[in-house]
Amino acid sequence: MRHLLHRLVGDLGVDPDVLRSELKAERLARRSDVAVVMRHIQAGTRSSAQAEARSLILDAGLPEPLWNSVLSSASDFLGIPDAYWPDHGVVLEIDSASPQRRVPEEIGLRVVCASPDQLRYRPRIVLRVLRAALAAGPHGSVSRVATDRE
Repeated sequence: MRHLLHRLVGDLGVDPDVLRSELKAERLARRSDVAVVMRHIQAGTRSSAQAEARSLILDAGLPEPLWNSVLSSASDFLGIPDAYWPDHGVVLEIDSASPQRRVPEEIGLRVVCASPDQLRYRPRIVLRVLRAALAAGPHGSVSRVATDRE
């Protein structure tokens, strides 16, 4: 179910609010597994791997990042990272194959890369790297990086 709902939103572009309304109309929104996925989608995740990362981050007590936010500097497009902590200048990339999604490290942000397998089978390592990156921040000139959520 999780994969299907994320695919509808992430790959097929279904508006999360429309999906939520449809699920309510069909009385599927009450199912606990559907409710959990919809909370992740409402937070901005667009894939199962991002939802797993979000659960890992929140369960570890780390601050919630922005999910799938467009980053820019002045009028330059910088990318759409899976997760971004604007106060820390930290980006989490989860096996991002699309060059448009990748954020170049040359702009000074700290980019942490993790695969879905690492999130699933080596979460402590991913969390250790994220904690260290967040603690050492802010990285780069965070005041010059804008998001589409501001």
